[in-house]
Amino acid sequence: MSTLYLDDDMMPYADIFLKAITNIEALGYSFKPDLLIHKYTGRSKKRLGTTYCYPNDDFCLIELSTDNHKDGITIDTIYHELAHATIECHFKGHGKEFKQIRKKIIDAYNIDIGGAVLKME
Repeated sequence: MSTLYLDDDMMPYADIFLKAITNIEALGYSFKPDLLIHKYTGRSKKRLGTTYCYPNDDFCLIELSTDNHKDGITIDTIYHELAHATIECHFKGHGKEFKQIRKKIIDAYNIDIGGAVLKME
């Protein structure tokens, strides 16, 4: 289990982050030792979230925009950014690994995290 660091703007979402991390780990994925999550303060009006993971660091940084969501940060955006933060998926964009985790999250928790076109059979 990772240590979760939230800034003041992300504290209202703490329970959702903890549940999402637990759910993603239950699917067999893992995270770096520290997850830092804070409010996105850039100027983009389209960005919902961004994840930064660096190979030689023990942490992963997730920025989420509280301003670009109509009614607060959505659960699917939280799962989406956490999926990028998994050791198995970071640096791989919305490729094969992301498609696999997206399908597993849909099947297990009925949450579509978007970002990857799936061939539903």
